Amino acid sequence: MASTKPSPAPAPKAPRSRRALAVTPLALASGVCASLASIATKLAVHPTLQQFLGRTESDLVLRAASGAAVVVANVAMWMLFSRALSVSTSTVQVTTTNTFANMLFTAVVGTLVFHEHLSLQFWAGLALVFVGTLLLDRPSGDGKIKTD
Repeated sequence: MASTKPSPAPAPKAPRSRRALAVTPLALASGVCASLASIATKLAVHPTLQQFLGRTESDLVLRAASGAAVVVANVAMWMLFSRALSVSTSTVQVTTTNTFANMLFTAVVGTLVFHEHLSLQFWAGLALVFVGTLLLDRPSGDGKIKTD
């Protein structure tokens, strides 16, 4: 009779904190890339920039560069977002983290670069998204990790 070796036990999953550390930067980066895509579009059509450049060849170069930046930023966003989803235990956590990063980065750039005024209501809403993101990242009361 031939002896059979028992199959090795499956490798343990990385602790939750290590997985969360991998997910959060990916989701944040995907949100920033999504924001960069909109910023690249806005740069091409912003009135101040249009007045500065006028209708010249540089205007066409700017529009072409903006279009390329939109494509690159969207491809990067989807790659990072997909990777974050693949290593996360919660699609909701990845989605809310992405949304928070997108909104925050867009708001900061809009304020600093485009001199936009954002209402207190916007900032309060962003704070609620942030708090919701933190709450979604907590383990459930029974010590188990939440899954969708």
